[in-house]
Amino acid sequence: MAEKKKSTEKKAKTKKETKVEAPAVVYRPHETYEVGQRIKHPVWGAEGKVKSCTETPEGFPCIIVDFGKEVGKRRLIVDYSLKL
Repeated sequence: MAEKKKSTEKKAKTKKETKVEAPAVVYRPHETYEVGQRIKHPVWGAEGKVKSCTETPEGFPCIIVDFGKEVGKRRLIVDYSLKL
């Protein structure tokens, strides 16, 4: 009985958990995003992951997105609303 318990514990330890990422959402400047979220840029067609949320030197909210080798890291404006 003890041998059977050890074998099931071993199987549980060796089984890898696969992390399923949510599909990338299309970037829109008027939306907000979270660190770790995947986005797709509508013009470049590149997919990247949000690395941080910060502000531009002018004080506008933005995100830093790593698009990998295709485009590199880019700063994108978020939560933008046009005020007329």
